Amino acid sequence: MRRRGVRCLVVAVVMTASGAGPASGAVLDLDRVPTRPPRIEIFGASAAGVLYQVVPADRGTAEQTTYVKPAGAPAYVVPRGFDKLGGNVVINDDYGSAKVSYQLIGTPATQTCEVSGASVAVTPDGWIDDGGQRVRAGASGCEVIAQLPHQGRVVAADDVGYVDRRDLDGTGTRALYYYSYADPEHPRQIPTGSSNWWIEAVSLRGATITWRSFERVTAPVLRSDLVRAKTDGTSTILLDTIDGAIMSTAILGGATGWSSCVQDTCTGGSIDANGTHHQLSGTVTVAADGTRFVFDTHGSPDAIDAALAVDATTPRTRIVTVPYLPPLAYAVSLGAGGVAYVDSQLAAPSVNRRTYTKSGSTIALGSQLRLAQSGSRWQQQLSRDGRRTAYVDNGGDLWLVTDDGVKTRVFDGETKTAIVGSYLELSGSRLLWSRMAYDGEACDLAACWPDYRAAVPMVYNLATGTSSQLTGPVPEKPASLWGSYLAYADNSNAIWRRDLSSNALIQVKAAGGPAVTNIAVHDDYVAWSTCVSGTSNYCAPSTVAFRNMATKAAAIKITTTSTLHISLSGGHVVFDDYVGNYPESGTLKVLRLGTTATGVVGPVKANARFDVHDETLGWVGADDVARIGPNSAFVAAPRFLGNAIGPTSFHPATGSWRPEFGISKALTTCLLTIRSGTTVRRVLTCPTSVGSARPGWNGLDSAGHLVPKGTYSWTLTGSDADGSLRWWTNATHPIAGTVRVT
Repeated sequence: MRRRGVRCLVVAVVMTASGAGPASGAVLDLDRVPTRPPRIEIFGASAAGVLYQVVPADRGTAEQTTYVKPAGAPAYVVPRGFDKLGGNVVINDDYGSAKVSYQLIGTPATQTCEVSGASVAVTPDGWIDDGGQRVRAGASGCEVIAQLPHQGRVVAADDVGYVDRRDLDGTGTRALYYYSYADPEHPRQIPTGSSNWWIEAVSLRGATITWRSFERVTAPVLRSDLVRAKTDGTSTILLDTIDGAIMSTAILGGATGWSSCVQDTCTGGSIDANGTHHQLSGTVTVAADGTRFVFDTHGSPDAIDAALAVDATTPRTRIVTVPYLPPLAYAVSLGAGGVAYVDSQLAAPSVNRRTYTKSGSTIALGSQLRLAQSGSRWQQQLSRDGRRTAYVDNGGDLWLVTDDGVKTRVFDGETKTAIVGSYLELSGSRLLWSRMAYDGEACDLAACWPDYRAAVPMVYNLATGTSSQLTGPVPEKPASLWGSYLAYADNSNAIWRRDLSSNALIQVKAAGGPAVTNIAVHDDYVAWSTCVSGTSNYCAPSTVAFRNMATKAAAIKITTTSTLHISLSGGHVVFDDYVGNYPESGTLKVLRLGTTATGVVGPVKANARFDVHDETLGWVGADDVARIGPNSAFVAAPRFLGNAIGPTSFHPATGSWRPEFGISKALTTCLLTIRSGTTVRRVLTCPTSVGSARPGWNGLDSAGHLVPKGTYSWTLTGSDADGSLRWWTNATHPIAGTVRVT
């Protein structure tokens, strides 16, 4: 059995004089035990070594690490973007500028070459760029050694010649031409026959060329051709038709290597000169270094191997072993005393929970409990409050689970009926979520998938067990829930706050102005972000603002570079800030309520949910590890979130009355006083470490006698270090109600 541990580390944070930044204290990893198998992609192989990248098998290429493995020496990391290997040269295009960076294998110092454009094909000593220049790269720099003619795009090269691919029409029909360096003015067209639709994965070695062509069928394309030809045009052979899309080809003498993927399932193989077929499941890419095929293998362990054939039985040489990776975290949600997070500890992402205690700036974590398998990548949502966690499972169903294991299905998702949308926020006795109805199928060249209408905002009432569509919030506009307060933006970019108990509505922000991208609500405050210009992926600039709705003072606003998400506590707006379009990571910051003072938490993963509860932060770092850490202190009295959960009557002979009161914070003292008239019948204690007070009354008075049938009043009081319990509206009159003994 693997043992899961917690590694503590201290991070440097930027503090402001006003105390807006995080408190100094240890930040804890929620899970860093390696559990994820890697997905390996080989960019190139030669006698000098192998260039490859490692990506978690459950994640796209956004989370990649690139390595060079020199022949006879340990592998080392090179900067991201180095994705071509020619001989002993690893290459990185600076797209958007006429620059190419390169390193020589074994000498990890980057040099930059000013050329006419990006490299498009590698040679044994450099590359050919998209302007047709042949560039030689060495220790002393690079030089253009030839200006080569071409009409289309150069797609493959070696030390003898190069291949030019031309688009013949707008439907994907393509042609291949071979040029020798000795006589580049007289290219030869390579007969492609019917294997000329979407030609890709071209490999060239001497007089032999291979490529991939899709079968010319109606989308989605499910099979592709593996083709081998002579550059002099004397022969063209369709070696095999293979399931999926062929991703790579390789040439080793008379043998041909290939890899193909169907969605996330890949297979590699090779075909000998005599027609013998070999195959290996799980292989993503196949290359050749001149003497052997080089390919990734998966199992125990994952690795890159070399052999004369790509299969499970031919003797192999191990080039490098690739270890398992730490779990990839997608989201973190905090409540009082509990943190929930989604990460990829399993073959599929899982929902996990841990308890925590906090003393000053010191946090201690309890053991991890796995709650369920999470949903697909775009449905990895969760929310934590009180003693409950809300999440979407791998079947698309929306669940609530209590800390004692009681599960309630809020919504039964059906792929071609309706699924859960983007909202998911649990607070007190309500859950804000959204529902998307099926709207038919959408297709592109490769696949079809279900399409859905805009997400309709819903609220689930934990007291009644029913969901209803909300009035006010509109599809695709942000909304937020805290207790009985619902804040939302409308189509005019006005922001409103509705009290769901009284239906009182107040306007937070007037209509007009930039698009509202996020909203958060907490006690007296509403916070939001806007996109001043740009897109939802990158706003340049953004704004982050908040307003105190108790005082109705004007909103306080700051300008940020590009903010994608916000979260709100009783003392801070927590927000992310990014640079560049489609960012992978940015900086997590905090803005002190009532001021414009900000502090820096540290690196944060783009589009991974972060959260704040009271003086504690939870987020996913740029390394995809979920963390919890202390925030700077502030004073905010606890508040009753409204609508107690539980029956309003009970029969002592069949069980106790056990109401549940949602509280914004943990209470150090909590009392529920039962009265008949002015007479106190019983005083029950209900302190809570998780923000959910649950006193229990068995119908006995303080003397141990069963009370008569009838209606009894109750009053809830409590406090923590910041003050006495109040209503969510900040009212201080008694929190009271009645219960009937039958």
